[in-house]
Amino acid sequence: WRLVPFAGVYDEYALGAGEQQVLGRFDMMAQSPYVSRRQCVVQVSADGVATMTTTGKPATVCRRWGSEWYWFRRDTGRRYRTPLTQTEPHILVDGEQISLDCHNPEAAIYTVACCQEAGGAGAAAEPVPVRVRRLKWGEDAFPLETLGLGRPPDVLLAVDVVYGREERVWSALVETLVALSCEGTLVLMAHGNGAAPGVHSMGGRFYEMAADHFEAASLPADAEHPGCQIHCLVRRPPAESRRGSVRRTKRARPH
Repeated sequence: WRLVPFAGVYDEYALGAGEQQVLGRFDMMAQSPYVSRRQCVVQVSADGVATMTTTGKPATVCRRWGSEWYWFRRDTGRRYRTPLTQTEPHILVDGEQISLDCHNPEAAIYTVACCQEAGGAGAAAEPVPVRVRRLKWGEDAFPLETLGLGRPPDVLLAVDVVYGREERVWSALVETLVALSCEGTLVLMAHGNGAAPGVHSMGGRFYEMAADHFEAASLPADAEHPGCQIHCLVRRPPAESRRGSVRRTKRARPH
């Protein structure tokens, strides 16, 4: 992992597995009395997960991909701008930003960059254990942390999740898919015979709600399983977000 200066701070830091770095007042170009000498500690665990823990008296603030700043206190780690509370240490993700100064967050910012690689030439791949986590759609503001992910995944697979007629459930699903994805994520959605009305043709309320965040395309149906439809979703750039009908594209050609 790397801590890259973004605004008002000096040195860049590189952290490997099992290492940590203290950030504080002396990292700032214009030192502030509202920032502790040991404001926070960024640690990387043996399995490569980066976390941030507030160690100073003032709060440390973080934001993800242009969202609002969230506060982390030394005592509880509570996010003070949301009804949810979060136990520290706070799990960091690629592209997240850390500000040392909660009174002026734009004054001293580091960007967190994930540089993990699969290993050198000839290195044997370490087996990755399968993990199962419970995730309730729409009820967790930071599902990546709940799932123990350091960044949005490359692929999300969702099978038979758009059913029934409850729009609040579909809205919660869209909210969670957005929170788990970025512009580099491919969302694959498989819909069977029990899918909600209109879903097979990328219509209905679910896809109307998803259209504000995703482009959608349909793969050709398998002749042996005509009741199964697979749709590919990718995030829209923020400037293209809109409310309205799904922008349908031509059917994707199988590779």
